[in-house]
Amino acid sequence: MWICSKCKREFKRVNQSHYCGKAPKTVLEYIDLHPMETRTHLTEMMTVLKNCVQGVNEHILWSMPYYEKEGRSISFSACKKHISFYVGAEVIEKFALELNEFVTKKNAIYFPYDRALPTKLIEDIAKGYHQVINDLYNAGCRNIQFDDCTWGVLVAEGSVERYGKGADLKSITEKLLKVNNLAIEGKPEDLVINTHVCRGNYHSAYFSSGAYDPIAEPLFGRENVDAYYLEFDDERSGGFEPLKAVTGDKKVVLGLITSKTPELEDKQTIINRIHEAEKYIPLDRLYLSPQCGFASCEIGNKLTEEEQWAKLQLVKEIAEEVWR
Repeated sequence: MWICSKCKREFKRVNQSHYCGKAPKTVLEYIDLHPMETRTHLTEMMTVLKNCVQGVNEHILWSMPYYEKEGRSISFSACKKHISFYVGAEVIEKFALELNEFVTKKNAIYFPYDRALPTKLIEDIAKGYHQVINDLYNAGCRNIQFDDCTWGVLVAEGSVERYGKGADLKSITEKLLKVNNLAIEGKPEDLVINTHVCRGNYHSAYFSSGAYDPIAEPLFGRENVDAYYLEFDDERSGGFEPLKAVTGDKKVVLGLITSKTPELEDKQTIINRIHEAEKYIPLDRLYLSPQCGFASCEIGNKLTEEEQWAKLQLVKEIAEEVWR
């Protein structure tokens, strides 16, 4: 590990390029850090990406706006004279003809501030990510997980931080639900689609806290997925009572083992919590897993590989005892 002498952050690579200032927590905060004359372009870029890719996960990574869906990602950053739009070399190659009037680098397109954003082009690039589900299915994939941060920000202070006080959260919730269900609509019968309600997972940090109560009815009752992977590793996620809103024969995977800290949970405490959740969901539809991944970004969480394996071994031992 390498520690920057200025900001004291840890990185895997020596002299890794990074931003030493106070990192923004949201894309809106990122935009507000820049001069007024560039905010219009940045806001337009943000809006296009959010509207064109159904169910896209928006967050800040490496101190810049980052959009991810089904393992594919795009991002952008504000430079002195242009916006750098990071889409990957394969996208630049595919749209080479349309991009001939713009400066491009290996994996980025430069959109200058003195010209209007080519929103149609951005939409075409963003919509390409809709093909991911079909491409995965055609390649043989039969189980897809939505890593959906939108629900994570609609709980408690997360919703206030993103949408602002006074926002019509009920209307926003219905729109998000519609987007997800339209994306799922018409899926092949043998394709399983699950939702993980992510609350942030960056170097053992999180971005959202709050119980599932405000979103339980639309999410658990009306989202047309097969299972939910839910964070329940600490008090941030509230209790299990919202699970009574889960409809049909949907499964619930309880994320009771934290991936953020190395300390092993007490086995009996976890078993007791599983049986507590059983008050709302039958045991044969309950499952156990870590609360989130061990590394949602390059730097990962603050656990060694051995500590990660110990967590997985604990999950296995508990599952064998509870569902034997």
